[in-house]
Amino acid sequence: GELAMVDGKLRMAVVKLRPQITLDPGADVEKARVLVEKAHRQCFIGNSVLAKVELEPDITFAAEAMLAR
Repeated sequence: GELAMVDGKLRMAVVKLRPQITLDPGADVEKARVLVEKAHRQCFIGNSVLAKVELEPDITFAAEAMLAR
């Protein structure tokens, strides 16, 4: 996140969400990105806070996740 002075008060100006998403091999990565963006736009918490909420998903396939361990 990012702290900043806003209206004379120190507050979170930017919050970065970095969800880790593991897909089955052969899954549609673009469809996953679209669904993540849709969920982000419709999130009542994200829509309720004053800070800018940025989304940076980390999408991998199940086989790659196993190799990374």
